[in-house]
Amino acid sequence: MPTTVTSLEDRVDHLENKIDAMKTEVHQMTAEFAAFKGRIDTVVALVRWIGVFVAGLAVTVIFSVISFAHSAGKLEANVDRLKETVQQQERLYQTQSDAIRTLQIELKEISVKLGGIEEKLKKLP
Repeated sequence: MPTTVTSLEDRVDHLENKIDAMKTEVHQMTAEFAAFKGRIDTVVALVRWIGVFVAGLAVTVIFSVISFAHSAGKLEANVDRLKETVQQQERLYQTQSDAIRTLQIELKEISVKLGGIEEKLKKLP
C-alpha cells in the first residue's frame, strides 16, 4: 500500500505541475491576446477614422460636383441670354445704320436742292 500512496502522491504532484504549467501558458496567452487586442483596437480605430475622413471627403466632392453642375447650368443660361441681347443689338445697329444712310441720302438731296435755290437767288436782281 505505501507504494500506491507514493505513486498517487507522485501522480498528484505531476498533475499539479502540469496544471501550473497550463496556468502559466494560459497567463501568457492572455497577455499575448491583450497585446494583440490592443493592436487590433488601434488598427480598427485608425480604419474608422480613415473611413469617416474618406466619407466626409466623398460627401464634399459630391456636393462640389452638384454645385459645379448647377453653376455651369446658370452660366449657360446667362450666356444664352447674352447671345439674345447681342443679336438684338446687332439688329438695332443694322436698323440705325439703314436710317442713317437714308438720312444721309436725304441730306444730300436737300443740299443739292439748297444749292439750286442759292443759284436761283444769286440770279435774282
